[in-house]
Amino acid sequence: MKKGFAIGLGIFIAVAVLTVAVWTIANYINVSRWDIHRSMSTSEQDKLSNLGLMPDIAGELEYYAVMGARDPSYLSGTRCYDSVDAMCEALPEGYSEVLSGVIEEGVYEETNDVFGAPVSKYPVNKELPVITEDEVDKQYYSQALGAFRGYYILVYEDGSCRFEMRIDTV
Repeated sequence: MKKGFAIGLGIFIAVAVLTVAVWTIANYINVSRWDIHRSMSTSEQDKLSNLGLMPDIAGELEYYAVMGARDPSYLSGTRCYDSVDAMCEALPEGYSEVLSGVIEEGVYEETNDVFGAPVSKYPVNKELPVITEDEVDKQYYSQALGAFRGYYILVYEDGSCRFEMRIDTV
């Protein structure tokens, strides 16, 4: 009787440990992928534009992606424009000089966008006309505080482009 109980208990513990291990690995894989949302509500546009310190481009944002469960990272981009000039015209005043200067510098990386399309990714290392963290809408303030932000211009093979921002909350 004792031997059968010990074998049963051993099997139960092995199954429980295996279940926890599989669940942990699956959860890790799931939170380390971008969860892509191809359309955005007005409230999502407001939230991400405030987190990116650019509330004036809210209406131009077309998609977003989220990665991670706690302290998530966000990736949000504008609609696709026919050219860099068209993008500069569509974005609010003050962005065009900075963004056209980034393209003229010619520093980029060949990579894929969040959808898997090949792009030339230009990091925006110049001062953009963004708001301060103190000016962020109060409902997003706690997430915006101390977040790391990166701004990029993505140029596709056909010459179309979009503006993208990455926000890593802390």
